[in-house]
Amino acid sequence: MQSFILSQQYNRVSQILQGNSKIIHITTMFSNLLHGGSWYTNYYAQSQIPTKDIEESFVKGSGPGGQKVNKSSNCVILKHKPTGIVIKCHQSRSQYHNRIIARQLLKDKIEASQNCSNNSQEKKFLKQKRKKMTSKIRSKRKLEILKDNKAID
Repeated sequence: MQSFILSQQYNRVSQILQGNSKIIHITTMFSNLLHGGSWYTNYYAQSQIPTKDIEESFVKGSGPGGQKVNKSSNCVILKHKPTGIVIKCHQSRSQYHNRIIARQLLKDKIEASQNCSNNSQEKKFLKQKRKKMTSKIRSKRKLEILKDNKAID
């Protein structure tokens, strides 16, 4: 199974301004590129969240990014049906990248909630165990006190 690689590439574009040829205006653009075969399907195979459990919708974005962001539906909203966890992702101008980021965030949230619920169940179990132990100790102390009182009388 071929997995995808999220790599970062810097593109440098040089442009000479009009008038004076000694002045060079350099702009640096940053872009994330996804490499690999069918990385999209491989990513979903790795995510281990069944697609039937996820409700996916797209809404129009807002904020910086220009006209493209305001008029395209690139903001992703994912809802995990069994747990009710909702993720809204609008970190990129690309719907494609937002879907990937949202899936990863959803996966992390689900794992965190499962770990948290396991911890809370453990805490409840330990609390009940402590209660039983303290009640046993109390009852033993009471019995010892009663035996001592009967022996004295």
